[in-house]
Amino acid sequence: MHRLPIACALTACVASLLLLGSCDDAESTLGGAPGGNPLAVTDSVQVETMVAFHLPQSLVGAARHLVGRSDSLGLESALLLRLDYTPFGAWSDPPEAAPTVQLSFKMDNLAALAWFPQLAEAAHGIGESARYVDLELLLLQDSLGYDNLGWADFFADTLLNRPVLDRLSFRVSSADTAFGDNNDPLTGRRTLRELPAWWFQHADTTARWLLLRAQGGQQGFVPMLGAGYTSLLRPGLRVSSIQVDSVLVNDVAVPDTSWDTTYVAATWQTSLVRDASPGFSLSTGFSGQVFTRLPAFPPDPDDPAYDPLVSTLAEAWLELPLQEVGFNRGGAKANLYAVRPQDSLGVAVETEQMVATAFASDTTEVLRFNLTSYLRRVWVEDDTLRNTDPIPLVLKLDNSYLLQVRQVRLADPATHPPMLRYSLSQAPAGWGRP
Repeated sequence: MHRLPIACALTACVASLLLLGSCDDAESTLGGAPGGNPLAVTDSVQVETMVAFHLPQSLVGAARHLVGRSDSLGLESALLLRLDYTPFGAWSDPPEAAPTVQLSFKMDNLAALAWFPQLAEAAHGIGESARYVDLELLLLQDSLGYDNLGWADFFADTLLNRPVLDRLSFRVSSADTAFGDNNDPLTGRRTLRELPAWWFQHADTTARWLLLRAQGGQQGFVPMLGAGYTSLLRPGLRVSSIQVDSVLVNDVAVPDTSWDTTYVAATWQTSLVRDASPGFSLSTGFSGQVFTRLPAFPPDPDDPAYDPLVSTLAEAWLELPLQEVGFNRGGAKANLYAVRPQDSLGVAVETEQMVATAFASDTTEVLRFNLTSYLRRVWVEDDTLRNTDPIPLVLKLDNSYLLQVRQVRLADPATHPPMLRYSLSQAPAGWGRP
């Protein structure tokens, strides 16, 4: 019985709100007077400092590995993996003879990732039109740790500085047998390579460290997915022994072959990447970075146009021109990170310091980063409403996005200077004044 008074009260409240909303704008106490200059200042400034530097780098846990090199790009990638296994002698039914051991690699069918510059010779039985890369698989010493392994732990520049127990060379070709659809990791290109059985016959070890890299003088990259028993994206080791018997079929003895097989998988793997290219080169992960300083913003805090009480930053874009050269740059994700002014070269940026991101395609000529929100904070940091210090940033390619080896090169700042382009909007005259 109380519903009618409540409904009347609600109706009265709504009517009051409608009456307030119909008031003349000039008499309203909500908001400010209309007007102002949407684009009071539009300008650009040149970036002050661009310094390239490199840090030790590897791609731990990558689902895709590119193995190979390009001397013209100064880029090389090798695959390091550890295979855990049970020695043959410890099997419940050990093979009588030396078993056959095969390493099952899987290649991606995505043609854009593979680069086979060498033409195959007809003598190799691959065909005149097929292309290839010669790889070598190295059996390394067993005493290796897991943590923080990078290029410098294995190579002095390009020369291997680790003891090698044995090595095996083989060729991977663009004509290798393909299974299934292009992007299905279960049905990518497969390459089975036979290994010496003695690598896995010793009972004093249950793990082997292997390093896969391009042979000296070879140019090209092979995208490896890998396939294992416990993981779909790891190289698998297939150990098998063959037993031949005979059965009678229509009173005729026919050989009967049976296989005793087991699988072990790489429990740990990483790509070791080296980027020795000149100039401002970025490669996947922390290997290539560029340290830059933006000029102090706003450029003149005493200029009335930059008064934060009556002006706001409408937009700000940092533009970094790119070179045409590079590798696998389509889909590259470049990140800008904020660092402290006292940080010097070699700073290890943290994820929470990221302030802007830009994506590149094969035809991208300029990386553009939206710095509007970040520069707004810089402008009024520490409640001083002014900033007179240069703004340090670090640029690098993301080390986890798609986990692919990439290289993107910035153009020479002397001929293609990076620019910060921005626009300010202003409130109407008298806004914010007593």
